[in-house]
Amino acid sequence: MAEKAQNNRTGGAKEFRRDGLNNSQPLSAPLFWGRADSVFAVLLTIAVAVFSLSCLGDREAPQSGVYAEREIRGEICFSESFTLSELFFFPGIAKGELTLANESSIVAYAELDQNSSFQWKSLSSSDGVYQVKEGETLTLILSGNIRLEELSFRDASKTAYLPKTDTDELRALFDEAELVPENPTQLNGMYFDEIYHGRTAYEMLKGLEYYETVHPPLGKLLIMLGVAVFGMTPFGWRIVGAVFGVMMAPLLYAFALRLIKKREWAAFAAVLFSFDFMRFAQTRLATIDVYLVFFIMLAGFFMLCGCQKALEEGFAAATPCFAGGGAAFGLAAATKWSGVYAAAGLAIFYFGCFYARMKRLKAAGGDVKSETKAFLACGLGCYIILPLLIYLASYLPYFLKDAGFGLQGIIAHQELMYSYHSSLEAAHPFMSSWYTWPLDLRPIWYYMGTGLPAGMYASIASFGSPLLWWLGLPALLALFLSAIACRGSREGCFVLVSYLSLLLPWALIERSAFIYHYFPCVPFLALALALALSRLETGLGKDLKLLRWSLMAAAALLFAYFYPALSGLPVSRGYAASLLWLKSWGFYIL
Repeated sequence: MAEKAQNNRTGGAKEFRRDGLNNSQPLSAPLFWGRADSVFAVLLTIAVAVFSLSCLGDREAPQSGVYAEREIRGEICFSESFTLSELFFFPGIAKGELTLANESSIVAYAELDQNSSFQWKSLSSSDGVYQVKEGETLTLILSGNIRLEELSFRDASKTAYLPKTDTDELRALFDEAELVPENPTQLNGMYFDEIYHGRTAYEMLKGLEYYETVHPPLGKLLIMLGVAVFGMTPFGWRIVGAVFGVMMAPLLYAFALRLIKKREWAAFAAVLFSFDFMRFAQTRLATIDVYLVFFIMLAGFFMLCGCQKALEEGFAAATPCFAGGGAAFGLAAATKWSGVYAAAGLAIFYFGCFYARMKRLKAAGGDVKSETKAFLACGLGCYIILPLLIYLASYLPYFLKDAGFGLQGIIAHQELMYSYHSSLEAAHPFMSSWYTWPLDLRPIWYYMGTGLPAGMYASIASFGSPLLWWLGLPALLALFLSAIACRGSREGCFVLVSYLSLLLPWALIERSAFIYHYFPCVPFLALALALALSRLETGLGKDLKLLRWSLMAAAALLFAYFYPALSGLPVSRGYAASLLWLKSWGFYIL
């Protein structure tokens, strides 16, 4: 026993079956986490942070402006003549109207709603070219419930002209002219669903009425942390999600090491996942899916740790691991309801672990009754009570904002969310069916660049790396065939059940869905591919090592090649066309 313990402390490889195919063996303990693992995890994290946090968004945006609950009007004039081509402005939370008029007519008019929030908008003058005369007085009117942070008057060449006004309120519209960009881009404003989640994070911070209420609060609270530290800027509302996306890389390495028990294949899984297109694009967007996926990964990791410990030492000893898993599950559910889909897989693992533990105890004449009590107490406390308490605690901002918001308020909010999602039938050009996601057939298009030089194109789309997604499917199939032939390993079943429990519930969902709903499955694709290839080690030897390195290099090169379509980097027409591998990949209009 002493020799065995020493081997565990030193990471002795002889403690583990290298083939892992004997289904009668339990999920054994992981390799000892050593200095090499720490070095690799740190280097991987730094590398992923470099390309994930670069060009995330501007760190400055207009902050002082005009807030009109009903109507504000004032006179402005210019010290020189020019041809007014556009009004370029940055709304905050806006639902109202902007009007620019002279003595006899309306020069420019815009109706603003939530789709205009925190992004630069362009408004042409009524005839496209209004001649402003030197000293001419114009009237600016803001009406409704509107917050306007900055306003710029520009001619056709985008030269800005600064007006004069005697109205103190209107001066705040022209005091941050140095922050006015030439064109609106993803770097200086919100895009896609940031106008819901990023805006609501700001409202939570400021104690305003919450706009987005169709998901639980936790994801917006996490976005709010970035806004609180870095301000209401593109960098501020994206940074926390991007950091969570970076931390997925070392988490997957630890997960794979626990599961596969081979460092080289753990590194392989982590590298392929780090360079996945969706991991990159989805975590640089101020929406809540990044937190959902991180917490699901964490819940799976702790479940694996707990099962490994419970099989060897019992459920009482494994309670800290299961508590971590239950907490992560609660955090996932408090971020988005689809986090509950992980419950099926977690339950299968937990009860399966209990079954295996009972077999071992009975064979050894152990205390079955005490172990059953520990199993029930641990399951009730860690996977029912703890997640429920975390879910309820996520509504703390609602309590702080409204003292009358109690349990009835939480129940009412659940009813509201259910009503919204069960009846959502809105059509969208990039919606897709769940069975098309594994094939990477229909990316979702988040952003299209405007105001670019002729022949240049910019886009941001969310979809998967073909290398990981298309190779991951045969790996999953191999795990499935091994399982039904009773030749599979518990490790393979763990990955397969995790993947299916996150994908198959979407077959029952009738509301519109998108490929990013497949994001929680992607880490398990990487684990499946690494696990399936690692089983070929005995037969292929050096050839498999070469294949492993080649696939990692290919994943990095493929990511670099598709980087423009994932980041919004402008490219030529020819380059953009070369990225449209399938006809259904319509994220450039050429």
